[in-house]
Amino acid sequence: WYQRRVHGGGQAYNGKVKAFNWGAGFGFVVLDEDSGFELPEDLEFAEKEKFVKGGGKKLWFHRNDIQSTDSAVGVDSGAEVQFSIYTDSKGIGAQAIAQRDGAPISGARSTLRRKPKQKKKKRTSTEAGFSMGNMQNIQVVMMNGVPYMMMPMNQQGGAKKRKKNKKDGYKFQDGDWTCSECGYENWNRRETCHKCGAGKRPADIVVRPPEERPMQDGDWKCPSCDFHNFAHREECFSCKAPKPGSEEKAATGMDVEETASSTL
Repeated sequence: WYQRRVHGGGQAYNGKVKAFNWGAGFGFVVLDEDSGFELPEDLEFAEKEKFVKGGGKKLWFHRNDIQSTDSAVGVDSGAEVQFSIYTDSKGIGAQAIAQRDGAPISGARSTLRRKPKQKKKKRTSTEAGFSMGNMQNIQVVMMNGVPYMMMPMNQQGGAKKRKKNKKDGYKFQDGDWTCSECGYENWNRRETCHKCGAGKRPADIVVRPPEERPMQDGDWKCPSCDFHNFAHREECFSCKAPKPGSEEKAATGMDVEETASSTL
């Protein structure tokens, strides 16, 4: 609590509760017109200008400022009360709030209603995605010399994540390849089949039809495998054959260097 300075030696003033927030534990009380309170001009406190502009009647108070016999301390809006006034570094407020006759406030109860807690539904084994009946189909897989149990999921159980399939809306890219041994579709970065381990062969590599990717300036087709290569490639992406004319350029470059060195 901030250091309080009680106004008027603790004189009691009459007023009415404007509002009280049971959850936050604070509220406002408004002085009666005939309360007899006059704000001294030499009395300085925080937000004095705001208090004066508001009419000089509205005072803040906390739950701890209420004189009450109840464990759940509070006061109803519209209740007629008496209190004393104080100032501190935060501003001006009301304290020692009681009934008009000075008796403690009692009988006020919070009107807040809380929703009852909902019981969590216990998931069954079927909803969890497996059943004990599938225990007979457990497979044991060896990984790095350590046995792991593979439990099959119940087809009638909960929702399963569906494995992505390249055939479902996937469009083959240049360099992707289909294994000639098992028919598995592999990404272009794989040098061996992800399923059976067979090596990638040039004949397995997929090439998009010309109508899907038109030839651009500088693009070239490999004379060995007819693969469509981009202009920047100096060798075929499919069979690694050199670009036509690249050997001649290399030889010409060497002749130029030899001529320049002999001239020097």
